[in-house]
Amino acid sequence: MRSGFLNPVGADDVKSVQNTISGLPRAEANAVVNTLSDDELRHLANEVNDGSWVGGGLNKEEKTAFFDTMARQLDGAQLARLTTAFDNTQQGMGLGKLDSSDDVAALGAAVGRHASTNTKQEYIKALSANGALTDQARVTGSSFGTTMTQMSDPQARAVAEVIATMGNSPTAARNALESLTSEQLNAVVNAAADPTMITTSSMGGSSVSSHYDTATFQRLMEVAGKTDNADLKARVFAAGANVLKDAESGNLFAPVLADTAAMRAGMHSLLMSDVNGVVGELASNAETRDGSALATYAKSALNASEFDQLGAVQARLSLGNDLKGDPIQNFGATTKAPDGTDRYINAERLGYFAGAMNAATRSISSDAAKQAELTNAVIKSGLSIIDKVSPRPVGMGASVLKEWTGFAVKLAYEQAISSQLGAEDKMFWAMQPVTAGEVRPNGEVDREVANGSASRSAFEDTWNLVANKAKP
Repeated sequence: MRSGFLNPVGADDVKSVQNTISGLPRAEANAVVNTLSDDELRHLANEVNDGSWVGGGLNKEEKTAFFDTMARQLDGAQLARLTTAFDNTQQGMGLGKLDSSDDVAALGAAVGRHASTNTKQEYIKALSANGALTDQARVTGSSFGTTMTQMSDPQARAVAEVIATMGNSPTAARNALESLTSEQLNAVVNAAADPTMITTSSMGGSSVSSHYDTATFQRLMEVAGKTDNADLKARVFAAGANVLKDAESGNLFAPVLADTAAMRAGMHSLLMSDVNGVVGELASNAETRDGSALATYAKSALNASEFDQLGAVQARLSLGNDLKGDPIQNFGATTKAPDGTDRYINAERLGYFAGAMNAATRSISSDAAKQAELTNAVIKSGLSIIDKVSPRPVGMGASVLKEWTGFAVKLAYEQAISSQLGAEDKMFWAMQPVTAGEVRPNGEVDREVANGSASRSAFEDTWNLVANKAKP
């Protein structure tokens, strides 16, 4: 095909190419596209988008059909080449750059809808190999006083669209996510929310606003939660927390429109898929051990009064993911650190959560009463779960209490709610199990420290680190 005023290539010619590809066996369709040079593919992309009055390109519906055909017929390598051909975002100054970015995302969405699992993996591998997922931090287009800036990489958006469709193939999703470098993973998670800033200028001044399209972000979080790699889940969660924090950074003069409830729902789904595994990795990884990621999520959930979601996390950290564990044994359990010494990983997880909650409540309010109110609401939600899975036994003798696994958590939670404890101490004490020494003559239970100094030191060290270093 050759374009030009005297030799136009219009929509009918583009559709002819589409029909030819559609009518061939997949192997032959790929062979045909493979013979085209990168310049010829870019020429085809330009004709699809030709806006001239002579010839003209495809309208929105026709373009979607074109992308769908290519996604069905081509393999990952050729789809990646076609994606690159449609990416003109580093050329020109107008809103056409944003249209090009949307084309790239739309082609990625078509791959997600129609390509096989293997093709999706090949597509992601091919795009990530050429460095295109991180070569643009933003795409800006301007026209008549309005400037729009997409704060993400276009081809990272395409990859996000594909991964978000891989929920029924968790192993493939894991492989795809694991193939990305940390920089690429962060770019893809950010692009999944499509953060966009709009600046409007006039004689009266200018205004700035931002918006996020969070549906793909939520689905990507849910897909990551279906994988079986706790470290990967933790890294996706942390990347998501950065995006969530940005989405909630608006103010009266620069409002942000974002469905942060959907973002939290996706992150909560990921977290609940393996609470102890994810929190354990967050507490272990050098990039996340300061607790900012979990504190950011907790702050957002607290502001939205999502106490049940946080209580569900708290209860599982206390009793295990299946809510059937012995909290005292869990707290004191050890694993070997790389240097061969004992590490109290469960105690660290509990300290990590308590510290993140502390940082979150202090970030919300400097008022101790408000901090206590928020913390109590979460602990009460956790208590309701403990009561359901481990109801109080009939009779309160010391021998009975020692056999009741819920006691170690329940009384710790109940003590923490007490108005006698300061706001920042509540979660600190709630997450440390107690044991029944005896039942006193007055009927009160003698609550005693359940674990040794080593595990409690691991808890306290982690709590202190996160409470003081997290920046939600």
